[in-house]
Amino acid sequence: MLSALDFWRLDGAVTRKQYAAVGLALLLAKYAVDATVAHFFFAQEWTLLAYFAPQFSPLFGKEADPVFVATILGVSLPFIWVGLAMSVRRLRDMGVHPFWAGLFFLPFAHFAFFLVLAAVPTDEPGDPHAMGGPYREGEPEAPRQRVRPPLLDRLVPASQSGAILFAFGLSLVGGLFCYAVTTQVLQELGTMLFVGFPFWIGFVTALCASWRVTRSFWNAFGISILIVVAMLAVLLATQWEGLGCILMLLPGILPVVAFGVFIGREVAKVSAIPTQVGAAMLLLPALAVMPSPDLTPYSTVSEITIAASPQVVWENVVTFPRIDAPPKPVFALAAMPLAAVIEGEGVGAIRRCIFTNGEFIEPIEVWKPGRELTFGVTRQPKQIKDYVDVTRGQFLLTDNGDGTTTIVGTTWYDLRLGPALYWHTMGDPLMHAIHMRVLEHIKRISESPEAKQKAVRAASGPLPKLPVWVVRTPEGEPFIAGP
Repeated sequence: MLSALDFWRLDGAVTRKQYAAVGLALLLAKYAVDATVAHFFFAQEWTLLAYFAPQFSPLFGKEADPVFVATILGVSLPFIWVGLAMSVRRLRDMGVHPFWAGLFFLPFAHFAFFLVLAAVPTDEPGDPHAMGGPYREGEPEAPRQRVRPPLLDRLVPASQSGAILFAFGLSLVGGLFCYAVTTQVLQELGTMLFVGFPFWIGFVTALCASWRVTRSFWNAFGISILIVVAMLAVLLATQWEGLGCILMLLPGILPVVAFGVFIGREVAKVSAIPTQVGAAMLLLPALAVMPSPDLTPYSTVSEITIAASPQVVWENVVTFPRIDAPPKPVFALAAMPLAAVIEGEGVGAIRRCIFTNGEFIEPIEVWKPGRELTFGVTRQPKQIKDYVDVTRGQFLLTDNGDGTTTIVGTTWYDLRLGPALYWHTMGDPLMHAIHMRVLEHIKRISESPEAKQKAVRAASGPLPKLPVWVVRTPEGEPFIAGP
């Protein structure tokens, strides 16, 4: 009879019947917890199908509430740990090294892994493994030892510095491979690159650095972070606008790296590892190149009220002279809008919104003077499209009846990054900052004819020198076009 406290342990082994029984109980218990949280705290519908396919889960898609997702993840952590611990012990009972418990983290496909563990018989029937924990009934038996010389004993250098450099080499090779495949072959930066690969760095670093000496978690985590910083430095050396993604990425990958470190240290505690661990170590880089789901559509909405009539505001929405406001620090992370010009009038006219790293070509789809300007996007700077595909934009003007006008600006876009919900949460403030630079400029020149005249005169002269940290074209100079 398993004690409840045995569920948290990584040592020992469990039979397939015990694994299947605990797995089913965990699934039902987790469903009860998730359904209760979803229904009573977030008014969301939750079914068992949510665990088996993303289209049935309220955690995916543009309507997902970040607080709801974070809450479900939080209450899932105990279940994740128990499921991982049981998988480690079931693998040991099968005669397979616990390293393969990494398959537990395959999204949705991990159910096939569970079925295999629940079906494969014990490696040596009649000589069951003991749990090896103080909460088991009876005396534990000594765990079996592998006689095959471990692969890592031959590969990992004996010196501590050599082991760390070896870990760095493995991480670098895996990282360059994953980055090349995802950007050049799959042409997307998906979830597994930003989740699977950070886990790989933490795991490999902790495993190699702790293979011959005992290291604390924080020591191994610190070494992993140094390797992560080195990897990010390589990305920054290739393109400056990558800084924005990197800074937004850090809060998400640090916990993943830490979890990889924890698992790597646990694996390193095993006294002997079979030769096939070398092949198993290719698992996580392979996960990192798995394609992401289809592009996820999102939108950002910003609003401002202007002390001017809709007719005056409309003129400055359709086209506006160069924005003369100094750049805010956020434009070290995102390209900055400079001006907008239009060719023609009415539906079919071509509006060009000019940024420091290129321009957006925006054919007009809806033209209602004083009320609505809606446009598509047929071209945008490549440096932006690598991460975000902007599809449409809109300005809605509302006459407030008191001499003021409210503008609501909306941008629709598809994220080329995963996890989409994470990147939307991190990137939405950048999109809002771009909106507000334009809307505040429209407000300024609409409320003050003198400010507009000054902006028009400035537009006829050379572009003022911008700070070096402003995102710009790869050639290094801010982009500008137009009259």
